[in-house]
Formats: sequence, C-alpha cells, structure tokens
Amino acid sequence: MYKEGEILMNIISLNEAMEILQGDTPLAIAMSHSGEDISLDAVYAASEGLYEETDFTQYLKSILTDIGIPLEKIAEDAHIDKVLCYQVLVGITRPTFNTLIRLCYGAYFSIEETQKAIALSGYKPLNKDDPRDSILISGLIFHKSISEINNEMYYLDPSKNLFLL
Repeated sequence: MYKEGEILMNIISLNEAMEILQGDTPLAIAMSHSGEDISLDAVYAASEGLYEETDFTQYLKSILTDIGIPLEKIAEDAHIDKVLCYQVLVGITRPTFNTLIRLCYGAYFSIEETQKAIALSGYKPLNKDDPRDSILISGLIFHKSISEINNEMYYLDPSKNLFLL
C-alpha cells in the first residue's frame, strides 16, 4: 500500500518524465523515430543535470552502458513500461523490489550484479533459503524469462500473489 506522499511523488515524477519525453531532448527526438531503439546514451544525455544521481543510478548506468542493450529491449524483456524504465534509469523514481528484479532480468544481470543493485537500492538481498528468492536466484542463473519465473511462483503457492508482474 502506498502512502499519500509516495503516490504524489510518483505522479509528479511521471509528469516530469512526460515533459522531458515531449520536449526537444535527445530522448524525445530518439523516441519520435518509431521503430528505432533508444540508446542508453540518449537517455542519459536527456536527463543530465536534471536529477541527482544516487549510488544506485550510477551503478545501473555503468552496468547498462557496458552491456549496451537498447532501452526498448530492456523494458520489453523486463515487462516494464518504457517511461517507468526511463524514470528508474535516470533516478526520477525509486523502483519497487519487483520492478528492480524485473529490470535486472531484462538487462541480463548476473546474480552478483543483481545483489549489488538490490543492496544499493536499499532492499534486503536475495536469500537462497527463502523459497521465493531461490526461484529468483535460479531464474537469474539460468536466464529464465519473467513468464517462466511467474509460473514457478504460481506452483510454489497458488494461494499467494508472489508474481513479479
């Protein structure tokens, strides 16, 4: 459940993101070319100086730049909306735990990279003794899709909503 201030912060962040995406920023120009991938360089150029970088966003930026996967591919594989993916990557909003995990899956992070991203974002690390976390760890190691992970979550306990989506 969100607190009132968190909802307002997310609404304001979304409005800010939409203004950036609709302006003459490199990201908006890149997005106007339908069918083309948006490079992470364009995302970072569009947001440079607009938001304070945290250790978490700096870490994501360094890993994702090294990987070189386009924003659309990360968002698609993570089952995350492009705008939300953009907000997380530039530090407009802090991702929920599930969004963070999906982002790590979408960017094909290793278990070590994922654990560091989790720690930098302030969440507790994945624990192999926790049944849900062990499924997540297995998915990262064997590069399973979000759908495969959700299926395993369902079979773990159908009565609980343990899904990533």
